Amino acid sequence: MNQHTYVHMPGRLQKEDWLRWSNWMPSLDQMGAAVRLKVADAVDPFERGYVTVTMRQGIGMILVLGLLAGVIPLFANLWLAVPMRTSVPLAQAADSIAQFLSTNGGYVPLDIAGHTVQTIAGLEPRMPGIFAAILSALGTWINWPLGWLANWIVYGVLVFAIARLMGASNTLPAFFAATSFTAVPLLLTGLTPLPCIGPLAALAGLILGFAVYFQACRFVTRLDSGRTLLCMLLPPALVIVVPMLLITLAAILSIFQLG
Repeated sequence: MNQHTYVHMPGRLQKEDWLRWSNWMPSLDQMGAAVRLKVADAVDPFERGYVTVTMRQGIGMILVLGLLAGVIPLFANLWLAVPMRTSVPLAQAADSIAQFLSTNGGYVPLDIAGHTVQTIAGLEPRMPGIFAAILSALGTWINWPLGWLANWIVYGVLVFAIARLMGASNTLPAFFAATSFTAVPLLLTGLTPLPCIGPLAALAGLILGFAVYFQACRFVTRLDSGRTLLCMLLPPALVIVVPMLLITLAAILSIFQLG
């Protein structure tokens, strides 16, 4: 195919186009439209009546926004772990138990458990403590976009499967491309370490992210509001209900065996 033609195969890029930013990220206007809950303008900016954003752009957006969201937590983890010269998980455990004991101290078993955790956190690591703190903080930062990608893919597959059972006829790449805009409001979750305003901003980001996902899911599946909401709520409900049923069944079987 001639590189100067106006007809481009979807999902295919010329070699010289791989480094073009627009092939890996939607525009800022599209992301702004998603935050304003104008998802149709975000996923179909040219008003062609279908999703024109690619799944490649969705993956790039999630990776970039995930890294940006993790910047403030990265510095918060460094601030906590570097003075202690230990890894981030141990530093967080020691800090949490110290705050807990300051308000609930005086009970001997709790004091023993708290001091044990603090002692473990203070053990000299195999590598220099400063390196353990920095590397673990960087690992936690890199885990932000990877965690977002994993949740987006696993949850999206379940929602997509339920939507198809309810009559949707969309394709999986189009579904993922549309729902990837949920990452835009989730930027607010990166403000969690900030005192007072952080948790409120994170809660607002989660609520807005749910709304964006709902709008995107409804646009791409063409389902009504009730079935769209059901598609989104069934996967977490199954995650909660199925383990409870298995535990209950195991308890009943053990009772019958003892009897």
